[in-house]
Amino acid sequence: MALFGEKYGDRVRTVEVPGFSLELCGGCHVANTGAIGAFLVTAERGIASGVRRIEAVTGTGALERIHEQERVLAAVEDALGAPAERAAEEIAALRAKLKERDDELSKLRLEMISGAATAEAAPEEIAGVALAIRQVPFAPVPELRNMADTLRSKLGSGVVVLGAAQPGKVILLAAVSPDLKGRVHAGDIVKASASVVGGGGGGRPDFAQAGGKDADKLGEALDTARTEIGRQLGAP
Repeated sequence: MALFGEKYGDRVRTVEVPGFSLELCGGCHVANTGAIGAFLVTAERGIASGVRRIEAVTGTGALERIHEQERVLAAVEDALGAPAERAAEEIAALRAKLKERDDELSKLRLEMISGAATAEAAPEEIAGVALAIRQVPFAPVPELRNMADTLRSKLGSGVVVLGAAQPGKVILLAAVSPDLKGRVHAGDIVKASASVVGGGGGGRPDFAQAGGKDADKLGEALDTARTEIGRQLGAP
């Protein structure tokens, strides 16, 4: 390929890899390709439209990288108790087992929270509105959303507030049944409670999510949610 937009002298150096490429090169740093030695691509990415960048190590740098990869592979073999040829298969099997356990834990958490709501939510009311305000085990947000939806369905009419925490992270969710539209706003509930744990958030009137950092204050945040619900309902 001749790049006529470039400026070259009357004589231009070319670098050829026989049977592979022939390139114009005005600043080659080796006498021949054999001087490069081993060549390992370490990264490849787009840097502009139609332009890609390749990063690589060569020579002794490439040999050092190969030795490091061999050390890592040996450690993987030792951890898996399987040869390199089976490493990918063993890892896939372990990931499948882990997903199965995660699914089982998710189901158990949901059953536990749903059962607690059935037994405990009805007695708690503010201004005649049923509440299910719970601190639950920390879980992925989609799972917590599923919990909130399930509890809202079990209540039929009412407000659900869930809080989950682990060190340095708090998740708060609020779900409001459709019949309470205009009376209770889920976004305002989580906004008020999240301020207690050093965070913020909001959302729709019927469903909202917020986060924070102070896990030690989750109980106080749930109490604040209860107070905010009472304020919205005009409870004394």
